[in-house]
Amino acid sequence: MPDFIGFILVLIGLVQLAAESKRFINLKPWTLGMIIYTTVLYIFDLTGLSVHMYQFITVISGLVSVAVSLYISYQTVLGIKDIEENKKAELNSGALMKTWLVTAVFQVLSAVAAVNPFLMIVSLLGSFVTAIIFLVQLNQSSALYENLTQLK
Repeated sequence: MPDFIGFILVLIGLVQLAAESKRFINLKPWTLGMIIYTTVLYIFDLTGLSVHMYQFITVISGLVSVAVSLYISYQTVLGIKDIEENKKAELNSGALMKTWLVTAVFQVLSAVAAVNPFLMIVSLLGSFVTAIIFLVQLNQSSALYENLTQLK
């Protein structure tokens, strides 16, 4: 699935949760920016234009993309924590934060591991696995939130 689809889904979630925390409102412009950015990259990849980009530009834009993505996911976890505090309910924010931290370590490791192929493979696999775990935990948080809102 292209990254921009994931960011569209994130934006939908932010809109739905906007009343619950200011963090979700503040993330909308960042998410819109990532939708545009990842859509452009997707088009570049489809048309072959990305092959003609300078490696330096690719590396810098990749690092910025990772940083913004980590910022969005971090603020999302903090927004879920805000909901927990406001509603006095458990929404899995502690587990999400721990997984986010491990994911961030693997992402940063991936960015600096380009000189060591083994380290690069380990960090990419770690990033992949922790991203899946994060999404599963986020889905669990969503289910807990849905149960909470149905009880009211």
